[in-house]
Amino acid sequence: MERFIRLLLSDEVVPDAQANQAFSLLVPIIERTPAATEAVESARNLIGRCPWSESSPLASVLDWWFVVTTGEPSANGGAHRLPETLDESVRNPMRAIMHLVDNHLVGGMPAAEWLQKQRSLDVRVRHKLTRVV
Repeated sequence: MERFIRLLLSDEVVPDAQANQAFSLLVPIIERTPAATEAVESARNLIGRCPWSESSPLASVLDWWFVVTTGEPSANGGAHRLPETLDESVRNPMRAIMHLVDNHLVGGMPAAEWLQKQRSLDVRVRHKLTRVV
């Protein structure tokens, strides 16, 4: 825990291994409570210090997750420049979701919340339709 706190307080570049460790703690907090200000700010700071690289997509993927989950602006621009090294089957849906975010098509909420509500609505509608038929 001490290393995690030192990492949060640092202003140095965050290597992939340390970013993975830090986000194993931050992701569950932010996904359960997107309004957890301290966790969101810590994530923004860490992502901003992750070096962007075509060969290592972690900084971009973390930034994409941050934007989609919190509804906050990009911390390092990576959400908008997903590396070609990401498999197309992953990269294309990620870009499509960013298109929704960039064009304000998610109703003013984080895209992850919007997607979850859409899925829930789809399930409820299908359930009602099967009861009618």
